[in-house]
Amino acid sequence: MSEKIIPTAKVVDGILILSLPDATFPVVWQMEVGQSKSSALEVRPAEHGDGFTLVLKTPRQDVLEIAQYDSKEHAVRALITVSAAMEKAQGQIRTGHGTGQRSQPYDYSVPALRDEGQGNKVVKFVFKPLGYIVGALLLFAVLLLLTSSLIGIISGPMTGGSPSSPSSSTQNAPMSAEDFLEGR
Repeated sequence: MSEKIIPTAKVVDGILILSLPDATFPVVWQMEVGQSKSSALEVRPAEHGDGFTLVLKTPRQDVLEIAQYDSKEHAVRALITVSAAMEKAQGQIRTGHGTGQRSQPYDYSVPALRDEGQGNKVVKFVFKPLGYIVGALLLFAVLLLLTSSLIGIISGPMTGGSPSSPSSSTQNAPMSAEDFLEGR
Protein backbone atom coordinates (compact mmCIF):
# COMPACT_ATOMS: atom_id res chain seq x y z
CA MET A 1 0.00 0.00 0.00
CA SER A 2 1.58 3.18 -1.17
CA GLU A 3 -1.26 5.47 -0.04
CA LYS A 4 -1.35 6.80 3.50
CA ILE A 5 -3.84 5.33 5.94
CA ILE A 6 -5.49 8.25 7.70
CA PRO A 7 -8.49 8.55 10.04
CA THR A 8 -11.74 9.96 8.67
CA ALA A 9 -14.87 11.20 10.37
CA LYS A 10 -18.27 12.34 9.07
CA VAL A 11 -21.57 13.27 10.63
CA VAL A 12 -24.47 11.84 8.60
CA ASP A 13 -28.04 12.47 9.81
CA GLY A 14 -26.80 13.22 13.31
CA ILE A 15 -24.59 10.10 13.54
CA LEU A 16 -20.81 10.43 13.83
CA ILE A 17 -19.14 7.78 11.70
CA LEU A 18 -15.49 7.39 12.57
CA SER A 19 -13.06 5.28 10.54
CA LEU A 20 -9.70 4.64 12.21
CA PRO A 21 -7.61 2.41 9.90
CA ASP A 22 -4.37 3.71 11.45
CA ALA A 23 -5.20 2.36 14.93
CA THR A 24 -3.37 -0.63 16.39
CA PHE A 25 -6.60 -2.56 15.78
CA PRO A 26 -8.39 -0.71 12.92
CA VAL A 27 -12.01 0.14 13.69
CA VAL A 28 -15.08 1.82 12.24
CA TRP A 29 -17.17 3.35 15.02
CA GLN A 30 -20.44 5.30 15.16
CA MET A 31 -22.25 7.39 17.73
CA GLU A 32 -25.48 9.40 17.74
CA VAL A 33 -24.19 12.89 18.42
CA GLY A 34 -27.47 14.45 19.62
CA GLN A 35 -27.83 11.88 22.42
CA SER A 36 -24.22 12.26 23.55
CA LYS A 37 -23.76 15.99 23.52
CA SER A 38 -22.38 16.04 27.07
CA SER A 39 -19.84 13.30 26.40
CA ALA A 40 -16.14 13.82 25.77
CA LEU A 41 -13.57 12.14 23.56
CA GLU A 42 -10.16 11.91 25.21
CA VAL A 43 -6.69 10.58 24.52
CA ARG A 44 -5.36 8.66 27.52
CA PRO A 45 -2.27 6.60 28.17
CA ALA A 46 -3.05 2.91 27.61
CA GLU A 47 -3.86 1.00 30.79
CA HIS A 48 -1.86 -2.06 29.79
CA GLY A 49 1.45 -1.53 28.07
CA ASP A 50 2.71 1.32 25.93
CA GLY A 51 0.67 3.51 23.67
CA PHE A 52 -2.39 5.68 23.90
CA THR A 53 -6.14 5.11 23.74
CA LEU A 54 -8.92 7.23 22.24
CA VAL A 55 -11.89 6.92 24.62
CA LEU A 56 -15.44 8.24 25.01
CA LYS A 57 -16.29 9.46 28.51
CA THR A 58 -19.90 10.18 29.55
CA PRO A 59 -21.12 12.46 32.37
CA ARG A 60 -21.72 9.31 34.45
CA GLN A 61 -18.01 8.55 34.15
CA ASP A 62 -18.59 5.56 31.85
CA VAL A 63 -15.49 5.09 29.69
CA LEU A 64 -15.66 3.31 26.35
CA GLU A 65 -12.45 2.51 24.51
CA ILE A 66 -12.69 3.43 20.83
CA ALA A 67 -9.18 2.71 19.50
CA GLN A 68 -5.61 2.11 20.64
CA TYR A 69 -2.56 3.78 19.10
CA ASP A 70 1.17 3.22 19.35
CA SER A 71 1.89 6.95 19.49
CA LYS A 72 0.22 9.93 21.05
CA GLU A 73 0.48 11.88 17.78
CA HIS A 74 -1.69 9.35 15.91
CA ALA A 75 -4.29 9.31 18.71
CA VAL A 76 -4.44 13.12 18.77
CA ARG A 77 -4.75 13.17 14.95
CA ALA A 78 -7.85 10.94 15.25
CA LEU A 79 -9.25 13.26 17.93
CA ILE A 80 -8.69 16.33 15.70
CA THR A 81 -10.39 14.50 12.80
CA VAL A 82 -13.48 13.94 14.96
CA SER A 83 -13.45 17.57 16.09
CA ALA A 84 -13.29 18.84 12.49
CA ALA A 85 -16.18 16.58 11.41
CA MET A 86 -18.35 17.79 14.28
CA GLU A 87 -17.60 21.44 13.46
CA LYS A 88 -18.67 20.90 9.83
CA ALA A 89 -21.88 19.14 10.91
CA GLN A 90 -23.16 21.92 13.12
CA GLY A 91 -26.62 22.04 11.47
CA GLN A 92 -26.98 18.23 11.19
CA ILE A 93 -26.93 17.46 14.89
CA ARG A 94 -30.46 16.85 16.20
CA THR A 95 -31.26 16.65 19.88
CA GLY A 96 -35.06 16.28 19.75
CA HIS A 97 -35.56 19.66 21.49
CA GLY A 98 -37.32 22.44 19.61
CA THR A 99 -38.34 20.19 16.69
CA GLY A 100 -41.89 19.61 17.86
CA GLN A 101 -40.91 16.39 19.57
CA ARG A 102 -41.62 15.72 23.18
CA SER A 103 -38.51 16.44 25.23
CA GLN A 104 -37.06 13.40 26.88
CA PRO A 105 -34.55 13.11 29.70
CA TYR A 106 -30.97 12.72 28.56
CA ASP A 107 -29.64 9.19 28.38
CA TYR A 108 -26.01 9.38 29.48
CA SER A 109 -25.31 5.68 29.01
CA VAL A 110 -22.55 4.64 26.65
CA PRO A 111 -24.11 4.75 23.15
CA ALA A 112 -22.68 1.39 22.09
CA LEU A 113 -24.29 -0.28 25.11
CA ARG A 114 -27.70 1.41 24.81
CA ASP A 115 -30.52 -0.90 23.65
CA GLU A 116 -32.60 0.90 21.03
CA GLY A 117 -33.26 -2.01 18.69
CA GLN A 118 -36.35 -3.86 17.50
CA GLY A 119 -36.37 -5.94 20.70
CA ASN A 120 -38.06 -3.08 22.55
CA LYS A 121 -41.13 -3.36 20.31
CA VAL A 122 -41.52 -7.04 21.15
CA VAL A 123 -41.22 -6.31 24.86
CA LYS A 124 -43.62 -3.38 24.59
CA PHE A 125 -46.38 -5.11 22.63
CA VAL A 126 -46.09 -8.78 23.65
CA PHE A 127 -44.35 -9.38 26.94
CA LYS A 128 -45.61 -6.35 28.84
CA PRO A 129 -49.35 -7.16 28.29
CA LEU A 130 -48.61 -10.83 28.85
CA GLY A 131 -47.05 -9.91 32.19
CA TYR A 132 -50.16 -7.99 33.19
CA ILE A 133 -52.38 -10.96 32.29
CA VAL A 134 -50.22 -13.46 34.20
CA GLY A 135 -50.13 -11.09 37.19
CA ALA A 136 -53.93 -10.73 37.17
CA LEU A 137 -54.39 -14.51 36.97
CA LEU A 138 -52.00 -15.05 39.89
CA LEU A 139 -53.81 -12.42 41.93
CA PHE A 140 -57.17 -14.07 41.13
CA ALA A 141 -55.80 -17.51 42.14
CA VAL A 142 -54.47 -16.15 45.44
CA LEU A 143 -57.77 -14.43 46.21
CA LEU A 144 -59.70 -17.62 45.36
CA LEU A 145 -57.43 -19.67 47.63
CA LEU A 146 -57.78 -17.20 50.50
CA THR A 147 -61.56 -17.03 50.09
CA SER A 148 -61.94 -20.82 50.08
CA SER A 149 -59.67 -21.11 53.13
CA LEU A 150 -61.66 -18.47 54.96
CA ILE A 151 -64.96 -20.20 54.13
CA GLY A 152 -63.47 -23.49 55.35
CA ILE A 153 -62.45 -21.94 58.65
CA ILE A 154 -65.83 -20.30 59.20
CA SER A 155 -67.93 -23.34 58.30
CA GLY A 156 -65.56 -25.88 59.86
CA PRO A 157 -67.36 -26.33 63.25
CA MET A 158 -70.74 -26.87 61.53
CA THR A 159 -69.60 -29.81 59.37
CA GLY A 160 -69.64 -32.29 62.27
CA GLY A 161 -73.46 -32.64 62.03
CA SER A 162 -76.54 -30.56 62.54
CA PRO A 163 -76.75 -28.66 65.82
CA SER A 164 -80.24 -30.03 66.55
CA SER A 165 -78.96 -33.61 66.67
CA PRO A 166 -78.56 -34.83 70.26
CA SER A 167 -75.63 -37.08 69.34
CA SER A 168 -73.51 -34.13 68.23
CA SER A 169 -73.29 -32.75 71.74
CA THR A 170 -72.35 -36.14 73.20
CA GLN A 171 -70.14 -37.26 70.34
CA ASN A 172 -66.90 -36.92 72.27
CA ALA A 173 -68.31 -37.52 75.76
CA PRO A 174 -67.98 -40.97 77.36
CA MET A 175 -71.07 -43.21 77.03
CA SER A 176 -72.26 -46.24 78.87
CA ALA A 177 -72.65 -49.49 76.92
CA GLU A 178 -76.42 -49.45 77.48
CA ASP A 179 -76.77 -45.98 75.94
CA PHE A 180 -74.56 -47.00 72.99
CA LEU A 181 -76.61 -50.13 72.21
CA GLU A 182 -79.87 -48.24 72.49
CA GLY A 183 -78.52 -45.59 70.07
CA ARG A 184 -78.96 -42.61 72.34
